[in-house]
Amino acid sequence: MLDCFSRGLSHTDKTEKDRSSLSTAINFLGLLGTVVAGAFACASMEQTDPSFAFQNYIRVDTYSSAVSLIIILGTFFSLLAAIDYLRRFDAEHGEFHCLVHYAAASMLLFVQANNLIMLFLAVETLSMAAYLLTSYLRDSRRSVEGGL
Repeated sequence: MLDCFSRGLSHTDKTEKDRSSLSTAINFLGLLGTVVAGAFACASMEQTDPSFAFQNYIRVDTYSSAVSLIIILGTFFSLLAAIDYLRRFDAEHGEFHCLVHYAAASMLLFVQANNLIMLFLAVETLSMAAYLLTSYLRDSRRSVEGGL
């Protein structure tokens, strides 16, 4: 679903006014998604027994739910702070929000991993999102060099 969302955003070449309003709508949609994810994390904190998914590759217990809630809150506040940041640097593109959500999803996967393969996948996914977010400002030489 996130992949379809990001592919749809990559094909939006609008005017400056349309792009700004579209970016604001996408940002609030992302904020809503993090609130829903936070509600699920709070609901899963009430479980006493750990639950497993994907053939025991992911384990959800009280600890992972608590750390997931912290990650989701960090994502929420990052997206909230990004509204003015993106406007200031004229970088209101839809892929920023998708990259932040990819980074958050990989952090959640890292917290809930039950074996080394999942830890490796989570770290690699997080590093890719971090590199792309570092080089997000394409016009800045420092940003592009940091992404390399």
